[in-house]
Amino acid sequence: SGLSARPSPAPRHGRAPCVAKFGAMAPRPVAMLLLMLPRGFRSRAALLAVATAGCLCYVASVAPQLRASPADEAAGLGGLAEGGAAEAAASVAEEPASQDLGSGVAGSATTQLPGSFRVLIADLGDANHPWVLSFHRLGGVFGEATNWMRGVGRREGRRPTLAEFRSFNFVFFHEYPFQYSVYFDPSVFPRHTILNHIPELGSILATKRNLMQLAEAEPETMGFVPRMWALPLSAVAAEALGNLGHLVAKAETHRGVRLISVEEARRASTGLAQQLVPRPLLVDGAKFDVGVYVLFLGGTPRSGAGVSMRALVYGEFSLRLCRLDYPAGRGGVGGGGEAEAEEPSSAQLLGAESGALFVDDRFRGFWTLPSLAPNQALGAKAALGRALGAERLAAIDRGVAAAVGNASGAALRRLAGAVARFPRGGAHFWELVRFDCFVDVDLRVWAVEVNLSPNMVSPFGEVDGHDDLTWRSHLADATLRTVAVWAGSAAGEMGAQLGAAPGPGFREVWRGEAPSEPRMRG
Repeated sequence: SGLSARPSPAPRHGRAPCVAKFGAMAPRPVAMLLLMLPRGFRSRAALLAVATAGCLCYVASVAPQLRASPADEAAGLGGLAEGGAAEAAASVAEEPASQDLGSGVAGSATTQLPGSFRVLIADLGDANHPWVLSFHRLGGVFGEATNWMRGVGRREGRRPTLAEFRSFNFVFFHEYPFQYSVYFDPSVFPRHTILNHIPELGSILATKRNLMQLAEAEPETMGFVPRMWALPLSAVAAEALGNLGHLVAKAETHRGVRLISVEEARRASTGLAQQLVPRPLLVDGAKFDVGVYVLFLGGTPRSGAGVSMRALVYGEFSLRLCRLDYPAGRGGVGGGGEAEAEEPSSAQLLGAESGALFVDDRFRGFWTLPSLAPNQALGAKAALGRALGAERLAAIDRGVAAAVGNASGAALRRLAGAVARFPRGGAHFWELVRFDCFVDVDLRVWAVEVNLSPNMVSPFGEVDGHDDLTWRSHLADATLRTVAVWAGSAAGEMGAQLGAAPGPGFREVWRGEAPSEPRMRG
């Protein structure tokens, strides 16, 4: 159309420069009209009038090209011109790889969907937030995003009206958005809108009590979740624990994790308890957790009935180590830990500081440990793989894929009815979450929590010669690029060229479908 221009490169972590340059888009006929005027008529008023008339003519001439056909509107492409999808698909093969996009995959090309997306960032007022910067870096895909909290929201102190909300076809909320029911009534939800949250997914997986109930309802499927109980602990549950004398106490909100005795659990009035993962795998004597980033992409089965979903795991993970060494810690990598020792007693564990048992806000970065520091430039996963060996890392990968796949299937069976009520079912929705996992000495993966809207900001930044920022930028960019591909294929226009494989940085570990109404048994 002539309106799409690649934005200037943004600084990697600094403020994004303005990329809207009207002069770059000014139509040539306007300049010609100005030159044709006699010199005496070139007053400011005349120049302004001619320029305005010329711009209006130009907009009128290109508007039909940018207006979606009824078929495109029904498919959800919004502003993509007829035939534009094929041109966009062709551009993927023609455009060279862009290192600025930070895909992390050699030879990957930028997905160009000119005029396709009208993006609303609904609740992020920080211009330097990683997601805001990612939308800017991918301006060639998403255009210039509207950041509501830095514009109308800040000036007028209000949320978008329903009409304003409906004018966008790609909406991004950092916080869980379904509390704003005016936008998400299925009967008025626009057919063309893409949203970065899946209805019901958060309440099913990310609410600790619901995760406990899900694990209780499907013990075989959800066996990777350490057993949980509501507090106060019942006498029956306490007896079933046998000789185990300790449990992890958790608040139902974020934080508030500590180790308590079974007797304390019997007396507690609120909260949850969870079994402590026994015999954890250690690195240089330290317990660690693995943050696995999972991208869910909704869809509609080929039959047209029900809801489908795919789960993709990002190729890098976060690796956070407890700030103190595990009590009598051995059984892992480094520090003589290859020889396993028995699990500390309940008395030893209850007497240990919390920072030796749990990853808190003062955790250690992986690059600070002797066994991992030599390979820190490779990233957390590769550094752990060098220390453990390829076969052991592959076993952890298989455990992660199994846990994510089982959780995805259990969640889909419960959310399909709510999602199917929307005009295009699952094709509206995607979501990025983080599974917080521990690994034991047998390389079994345990998922203790699932976090919505995972934190993309590093507490370290660039420290001690290690860059903990760039990989997070790569994650945000890879997520949005993958979603751009999915949004095209979900609309039925990108098909074989864009929808066949996950985007850069992600690998698909599960896909499934479920009926919109539960099947009757018997």
